[in-house]
Amino acid sequence: MTVVAFDQIKLTRKLPALMIAIGLMAVVLVASAAYLKASSALQEAAQGTMEEASLGPAHTLQMVTDQVAADLRALAADQTIVTQITALTRAFAAEPGGSAALQDRYIDKNPNPVGEKQNLIDAGSGSAYDRLHASLQPGMLARLQAFGYYDIFLVDPAGHVIFTVYKERDFASNLIDGEWGNTGLAQTFTRAIQPDQAGKIAFSDFAPYAPSAMAPAAFMGTQIQGPDGEVLGAIVIQMPIDEMNQALNLDVSADTKWRSYLVGADGILRSDIPQTEANEVLKTSVPPGIMEIVASGEVRYGNATGLNGTTVKVAARPVLVEGVRWTIVTEAETAVLFAPVTAMTYWFVVIGAVVIAGTSLVAVLTSRSISQPLQRIVADMGQIARRERGSTISHTDRGDEIGEIARALQALDTSLTTAEDDARRAEVERIAFLDRQRATERAEAENQRAAEKAEQARLEEFRATQDRERAAHEAERTAQREAQELVVVKLAESLRRMAEGELDVTINGYFTESYKTLRMDFNAAVLALRKMVSEISNSSDKIGADVDAIRFAAEDLSRRTEHSAASINVTSGTMASMTKLIGDTTVSIQVVRDLTKEAATQATAGMGIISRSEEAMMRIQSSSEAITRIIAVIDDIAFQTNLLALNAGVEAARAGDSGRGFAVVASEVRALAQRASDSAREIGGLITESSQHVRDGVVAMRESGGVVESITKSVRAISDSVAQIAGSATQQEQGIKDVNASLRELDGATQKNAAMFEETTAATVSLSQSVAELNTLVSRFRGWKDTSNATVARPRFRSVS
Repeated sequence: MTVVAFDQIKLTRKLPALMIAIGLMAVVLVASAAYLKASSALQEAAQGTMEEASLGPAHTLQMVTDQVAADLRALAADQTIVTQITALTRAFAAEPGGSAALQDRYIDKNPNPVGEKQNLIDAGSGSAYDRLHASLQPGMLARLQAFGYYDIFLVDPAGHVIFTVYKERDFASNLIDGEWGNTGLAQTFTRAIQPDQAGKIAFSDFAPYAPSAMAPAAFMGTQIQGPDGEVLGAIVIQMPIDEMNQALNLDVSADTKWRSYLVGADGILRSDIPQTEANEVLKTSVPPGIMEIVASGEVRYGNATGLNGTTVKVAARPVLVEGVRWTIVTEAETAVLFAPVTAMTYWFVVIGAVVIAGTSLVAVLTSRSISQPLQRIVADMGQIARRERGSTISHTDRGDEIGEIARALQALDTSLTTAEDDARRAEVERIAFLDRQRATERAEAENQRAAEKAEQARLEEFRATQDRERAAHEAERTAQREAQELVVVKLAESLRRMAEGELDVTINGYFTESYKTLRMDFNAAVLALRKMVSEISNSSDKIGADVDAIRFAAEDLSRRTEHSAASINVTSGTMASMTKLIGDTTVSIQVVRDLTKEAATQATAGMGIISRSEEAMMRIQSSSEAITRIIAVIDDIAFQTNLLALNAGVEAARAGDSGRGFAVVASEVRALAQRASDSAREIGGLITESSQHVRDGVVAMRESGGVVESITKSVRAISDSVAQIAGSATQQEQGIKDVNASLRELDGATQKNAAMFEETTAATVSLSQSVAELNTLVSRFRGWKDTSNATVARPRFRSVS
């Protein structure tokens, strides 16, 4: 294959090829730089956003577990619970039918359907256990519903589950040697009941729980102690798995780019993924890549294969719950995350194709506008070199350098034509002169024929002179022809060197006076072209310097804008986390408000009970006074009976032996009356003492009523304050949401500004490269730098080679 040198390619092909190559290189460089920059920025933004997204669920999950632990400690320290578990333990032990009877009443014969067994408050047997259950169940059910727990258990020291709220098959069973001895509930109880676990929380990780139809269950519990430090049993809470799932997916919906889930140390999911229909808890294991990140036990970010088998970005954050390590994993599909970069790449390809097409069109038109006039001028120069008559010089009306070259060529053609006409006229005059001279000679020959012989010598001499003149004239014509050929050769050589890019071409050889004007006009045209190229080079340098300044300023502004965008993005993520926390706080305040309202209602009910108790004691006091009066009557009757018996004994004694039997009866009646009188006095004393106690109880009940009334007023005031706090928290949450929305809008605007400055920087880089290419094209011309300050005026001297 023949390789053609670059300088051998015609301008009609060289100029379009150069312009298309410059455009293609600019598009490739700008697209590559933009892709790398956008990919890096998106990578950093994705990492920050995903790590921030995992921070919110971690805090929320920690709050849920801390809330359960705090509630357990509060329940264990509640004296009502301490009293209830003691009484329930005794009632459970005294239950005639034992565990089977309780399960029969509260599970098998419970009139409520499965899932609503908790609505049975009193089984109606009248046993001590049923009475205790009726007093405990409403409060525990309200707490369970308020906090979202799955169930609450009370277990005595022997391992008997003496109370549950939901009444599943674990109720009234034994956790030590019973059917559920190997469950998470039994493990939590066993750890919590240990002597060294006082005040500590025992936790059992999620596992299938048979009494709950093998549903995943986790338990948290602590021991209950009496006033003297005696272990009375344990209270255990089955964890609220729905709240935990909600904490992990608070801001996640089906169309979000990422999802969060909880993973245990064994790599099995502890939470459900809302984007799927199946329940993944304890059924799905994470892929090996994510397991490696989870096993590190650190906050990590990296690439891995996701749960659905696609390549994802993964952010992992460990969470410790009472010694058990869980990991919150947030994953996002890489293709979805980097979709903007892919779309941008496609747009760059389209824009590049449009730019190349436009560059090709401009290059073809530009090359034609330059090459076609040059080709025409070359053709005109050929005609001049061949001295073809009637030829016209094209493009003399143009104002650019091509027009100057055409006009200089036209002047050259005019000068050559004038010189040829002068030479032709001189030849004609010489021939006419010779003709006239020959006529004269012939006339003289005819007139002097007689003296031909005498003048023969002179005539021969004259002829010799004429021959010498003719030879001189012929030599002069030869010299003029050689001078003309020299002018054409010098001019052709100079024009060829100009076509090759040399601008220091001048015709300094000696020309005759006829061609002196042509030489000076050519030198002036070359000098003008050198000045034009010098000015183009200076302007190109200035443009290059200005482009560099603009590019540096745009790059600096782009970096600062990207830094501001990153800061705003982090601030937006932090505000989002604060919004979640305030939302959770608002929910907790509303729960406290409901509890205080319930407490106020219960306190009001307690006031009614105290009032009724006071009225009952007043009635008891009235009854005691009536009994005292009746006993006084009985005492009086006994006294009268004693007197009658005494009189009867006296009369019997008077009667002698016949009244002896009657005397014995009178003696017994008297003894009986005496004992009745003693008993009446003893009962009277007891009644008096009971009345005093009743009066003391009435006074105490009145004082209790006043205290309870004061407590009721305080609870109502607390409820009103909590309601006001809840309203303020709601307003604060809305305000922070508005601020968060404003930050997101500001973040989007800053990101757009950063992208715009990236485009400005890419455009200045492309312009700088185009200026460099222009300098390269200008540098192809040689010999113009040393004469950049020269004028275009014609020189006033003649150069002699």
